[in-house]
Amino acid sequence: MATTLYDFELSADCYALRLMLSILGVQYEAVAIDIYPGTDNQAEWFLKLNPAGTLPVLVAQDEGWAQLAKEGFAGKLMAMDKKRARMEKEGELKAQTHTVGSLNQAIAQSEQRIAQITSSYRSQLLNERPSIQESDRQMT
Repeated sequence: MATTLYDFELSADCYALRLMLSILGVQYEAVAIDIYPGTDNQAEWFLKLNPAGTLPVLVAQDEGWAQLAKEGFAGKLMAMDKKRARMEKEGELKAQTHTVGSLNQAIAQSEQRIAQITSSYRSQLLNERPSIQESDRQMT
């Protein structure tokens, strides 16, 4: 899998990463992302890559670390550590995604329950109104 860089040409952070990759000689495929007015970076497919919706995003960093290790810029242990850290973060992201999904479902169920209770209460009040009005007329 080739290294892919999702970036915005005018972003200073994206420029810094492009410069670093160029200096290190890392080959990558650039994918332009339109961040104004928050279109591409807020799309569902992009939020799967980076839930924060920020740029730059570098995919397949393992290859970059392997190349750095091969060229002597980073040790093999460091490259393996970076790969392990990435895998852990991906696992945490998946767990958090599932947690958020289940919490959203719980919120939706609670909102439905509140709507049911409100409807039931309103119906009960409307049913009691005529009898209360009748008893009020009898008292006056």
